[in-house]
Amino acid sequence: SAALADAFATALGNALRVPEDIEAALEVVCGRDGIVSALLIKGDKMGIRGELPLKFFQSQGPLAAT
Repeated sequence: SAALADAFATALGNALRVPEDIEAALEVVCGRDGIVSALLIKGDKMGIRGELPLKFFQSQGPLAAT
């Protein structure tokens, strides 16, 4: 449900202080009923768990990496 997703997003956002917290946060949230997937980004690190289809693309424009 949207309320469950919002509650977990808020809790994770509050708990995720440094990139090294990503793995532990994913362990906690992905074991819960009703959570299908999670994607966390902190700084230049990202963690993904569950059934989350990803599409990669190359950014173009003024914000693209050089």
